[in-house]
Amino acid sequence: MHTELEPHAINLMSMYQYFIVNTDYSVLRGEGDEPCCHNARLFESDAGYLVVPYDFDLAGIINTTYAAPPVGLKIDKVTQRLYRGFCVNNEFMPQTLKKFTDNKVALYQTFNDERIRKNTRRRMLKFIDNFYKIAENPKRVEKRLVKKCR
Repeated sequence: MHTELEPHAINLMSMYQYFIVNTDYSVLRGEGDEPCCHNARLFESDAGYLVVPYDFDLAGIINTTYAAPPVGLKIDKVTQRLYRGFCVNNEFMPQTLKKFTDNKVALYQTFNDERIRKNTRRRMLKFIDNFYKIAENPKRVEKRLVKKCR
């Protein structure tokens, strides 16, 4: 199934999930009898399937009191980053990361909203800082993303 996913779109979605520290999704299978997907929708395009994620309540950047990581992912807390992108698309990693670095100011502004409580906002911005410490360092990209793909 992942070979039918549009590589740029799946990389962008996987990186966004990494950005917000979310592992509660799957583009390979759904819950129960659902064939696909968990917290993501597929849309057909000429280039392959596009993926649109939703339901971010278990993301580490949100860190709800009831959040727990999915079983089997070898992480202890939802606040631990785990890259779940596909290795077959690693060649597109630089372009994907460029989208995040090109939009860094806008992404910070999105989470630096006055409607979010100050302590929560400060915590969320630390998650973003940590993402950019990885994304802007080639050695960390290699260790934390490229070598952790599936």
